[in-house]
Amino acid sequence: MTGDSGEKGDSTVIDRRRVLGLLGTTGAIGLAGCNSDTGSGGDDEDDESDPNGTTPTGTVGGGTGGVGATTTVQAKALSALPSGSCEQSPRTSETTLEAGPRIESDTTLGSDADVILVESLLTVTSGTTLTVEPGTTLAFGEGASLQIEGTLSAAGSCSSPIVLTGTADRAGYWQGIRFGRNGGGTLDHVLLENGGTDRVAAVDLQSDGIVSMTNTEVRGAAGDAVVVAQSGAFGSFSGNALADNAGVAFRGTVRAAAALDEATAYGDADDRPIVVAASEVPEGETISVGPAGVPYTVAPGGLGGITVAGTLAVAPGTAMEFGSDGYLTVAETGELTADAGGGDPITFGGTQETRGFWSGVAFARTDSTANVLRNVVVRDAGARDDGQGLHVTGNTRLTVEDCRFSNNDATPSGSGRTRRCRRSTATPSRTTPHPSGRPDGPPDSSARTTVSPGTTTAGSTSSPTSSTATLSPRTRPTRGLTPASRYSSNRAAAAPSASSGR
Repeated sequence: MTGDSGEKGDSTVIDRRRVLGLLGTTGAIGLAGCNSDTGSGGDDEDDESDPNGTTPTGTVGGGTGGVGATTTVQAKALSALPSGSCEQSPRTSETTLEAGPRIESDTTLGSDADVILVESLLTVTSGTTLTVEPGTTLAFGEGASLQIEGTLSAAGSCSSPIVLTGTADRAGYWQGIRFGRNGGGTLDHVLLENGGTDRVAAVDLQSDGIVSMTNTEVRGAAGDAVVVAQSGAFGSFSGNALADNAGVAFRGTVRAAAALDEATAYGDADDRPIVVAASEVPEGETISVGPAGVPYTVAPGGLGGITVAGTLAVAPGTAMEFGSDGYLTVAETGELTADAGGGDPITFGGTQETRGFWSGVAFARTDSTANVLRNVVVRDAGARDDGQGLHVTGNTRLTVEDCRFSNNDATPSGSGRTRRCRRSTATPSRTTPHPSGRPDGPPDSSARTTVSPGTTTAGSTSSPTSSTATLSPRTRPTRGLTPASRYSSNRAAAAPSASSGR
C-alpha cells in the first residue's frame, strides 16, 4: 500500500479513515471480546454490554458471507504452547481491508485498530516490511491469504499475542501465510488458526531468505501445518505448537528439518507428524539433525531417501524411520557422523517393523575419518544391497561401535576399511536355536555379521580369517533400547569379504 506521499519506502500506519478512503470500503468490524472481568476499553458508542453484563462479543459486517452476514471475532488464547498458555486482551477497535491491497511501503497494522478484517489476498511486496503490532488480530475472509515477498514482522508477546484467524471458526477457512522466494520475517507469540487448506499449508515456506518461527501455535489447518519447499529453510524454530491439524505438523527437506527442536509440540508420534522428503545434503554443506521428541518419517510411500554428499551430523536420541525401499546413502564426497556415545541411542528404522522394509544405511567409497556409527540401532532394513542393514563399499573408512542391527534381511557386510568396529551386535536368524526356545530370543553365540574386513559379531565361534576378527562380547544392552529392538532378528548372516582391511 502506498503512503500519502505516494513514494515507496514511506512508513505508513494504516488507520480506519485512511483505509476507508483508499479502498472505499463500507464494511465494518464490530467489537469483539472474551470472557473477562475487564471492560472492553473501547469508545462508548461501541461498548454494547449484553443483558448478562459480560464483555460484548462483536461481529464483522459486510464479510464474505454476503450482504448482512456477520462473523464473530473473539479474543484468542495460545493454549498449547510448551512454555504455557498466552491470552489476548479483549478486542477494542477495528478496521477493514477488503480490496486485496498490495503493501508497497513499510506499513504497521495495529496502531489504530487491533482487529483488522482481510477479505482477500494481502501481498507484502519485495523490499517492503509489514509490521503487525503485539495484540493485533488479523481476521481473514474465506479463501483469503497473506503473501510475503518482502518482510513480515509479527512479534507478539505472551501478554499480547498476535492472532491470524478466519472470520469463521472452520478448519481451512482461509489459506494461511506463504513466504515467497525472497520473503522472510518473524513469527513470535502468534496464533495461526484455521488457515491452510488440504492443498496449501498454513505456513508455506518457499523462501531462501531468513524466517524465524518461535512460540507460535498453528491449529485448525485442513491440511499440513508447516511445509518447507526444496530451497527453503528456517533461521530459527523453537517452542512452537503444531498440533490439532488435519495433516502433518511439518513437511520439508532434511535441510529444513535441521531447524526442528525437541521443545516444539508436534502431536502424537503414532501420527508421524514430521515428514522429511527425499532430499540431499549438498556437497560442502553441513547439516545437523537432533531429536524432536517424535521420529522423523523419511520419504513415506517409497519415494526415495536421504543422500549425503556433504556432512550429516545426527545427535543422540534422534530417530529416523524410512518408508518402503527408502535409504540413507553416504556418497563419495559425504560423511555421516551418528555418534550417540554416552547418550540415548540413534535409531534408523522402517515405518513398519517388517524385516527388509527399507534399504538401510550405505557408505559408498567415502574415505572420511568422520564417518562414525556409535550407539546406533539399524532395524527393519535390507530391501536392497543383498539384504544388509549396513552396506559398505569401495575405499570407505568407518568407525562402528556399540551398535545393534536387528530385524534386517541380512547382517551388515561390505568391503570398506573399517577403522574400528567393536562391541556391535547383530541379532541372529530366526532359524537359529536359542536357549530360551523363542525364535526372537537373545543373540546366540553363533550369530555372525560382517561390517567390513576385520569384523564379525560378538562371540562368533567361526575361526577368524585374514579378513575377519572377533569382537568383544557385549555385556549389557545399549542404553534406552527396548527388548523388542534388542532381540528381534536378522534373516541371515552375510559371508565375510575376501579383501583385507586395515
